[in-house]
Amino acid sequence: MKSLNKPATTNQIKAVAKQILPEVIRIRRHLHSYPELSFQEFETFNYLSSFLEKHHLDFRQAGDTGIIGEIKGINPEKRHILLRADIDALPITENTGLSFASKKPGLMHACGHDVHSAVLLGVLIILQQLRHQWEGCVRFVFQPGEEKLPGGAVKMIEEGVLENPKPDFVLAQHIYPELAAGDFGFCPGPYMASADELYFEILGIGGHAAQPEKTQNPIWISAKLIEQLHQLHLNIKDDNCLLSLGKIVAPGATNIIPDKVWLQGTLRTYDENRRVRIHSEIKTITKILEKEFKMNIKAEIKKGFPPLNNHSGLTQAAHNIAVNLFGANHVKNLKPRLTAEDFAWYGQQIPACFYRLGTGFKEKKSSPGLHHSGLIVNEDSLYHGLCLLSSLSMYL
Repeated sequence: MKSLNKPATTNQIKAVAKQILPEVIRIRRHLHSYPELSFQEFETFNYLSSFLEKHHLDFRQAGDTGIIGEIKGINPEKRHILLRADIDALPITENTGLSFASKKPGLMHACGHDVHSAVLLGVLIILQQLRHQWEGCVRFVFQPGEEKLPGGAVKMIEEGVLENPKPDFVLAQHIYPELAAGDFGFCPGPYMASADELYFEILGIGGHAAQPEKTQNPIWISAKLIEQLHQLHLNIKDDNCLLSLGKIVAPGATNIIPDKVWLQGTLRTYDENRRVRIHSEIKTITKILEKEFKMNIKAEIKKGFPPLNNHSGLTQAAHNIAVNLFGANHVKNLKPRLTAEDFAWYGQQIPACFYRLGTGFKEKKSSPGLHHSGLIVNEDSLYHGLCLLSSLSMYL
């Protein structure tokens, strides 16, 4: 085993990050201009692949649009870690007025995946330039389809990203407009919720509203179902769980009874056992209503991402490195939130840390958030993202 005489210092990491920052910003702006939907990231794959080839970084294609690669320092067998960036965009029409705004109508990087990918490319260059001053092997994945169930993480796991050897832990950073550029956020333990999609179809008999004896009105039954689901929501609603309906479709008219009514909603919780119990309660409610009104109710619960749990020890260690790098006043403790992330799939198999990169503007008290057509990222944050993710890759 080789000895590591001069480990990379934080000043060295910061110096290289500052040097490559203009290129990382250019990459981010290119990716932002050419967003692609989940599992359709073909141009993005080609762009990222060309960059990796140019810099002589080892990688392979994973699935249609994913990338898995490795970069080795001194004593590569000593430690194995995984860094993840997601690459897909959202079906949102951008409304920022930026010179590098989306050139694809109806598509936008409104969740910061352009930032995640550009920063990870920059981190790989930093690791490459300082490869004789850190130990271990860093595996990296540019992951498609984070925005679409069941999530591209599932495909990458099927493609072997957690094998040969199994990484010791996995890291991902995600933009956070609520924090100013230069700030970071951490939350050990449960951080994000599971996300299940709920679909209901109430099957009646349509017809003329003035001839009710010839119809079976699914709207009345859907009202009963909504009432009982709302009661279930009230029973379970707390800081750790919620059930919400967001869509009702009843294609009738003032004098037309529709044949069907459709309802859609979501269930969120941090507790896997509670999740299973609520699934059972939803199915019981629909069965009771079916029996009472002699009407068919189809209930589909599409299981989505599992809860995201940050490994407490790993997250605290990452928190401490961030404090050492930029000062305690720039590192915030975050509360759990009922949003969801497919990064949770990795955390089910190995220790994981999903932390936040502040991308907001200090002079603005509020600005558009994630998944908003007006989201603008403070590009000063890319420098801070480069420094921290590089440091975590070398020091954890």
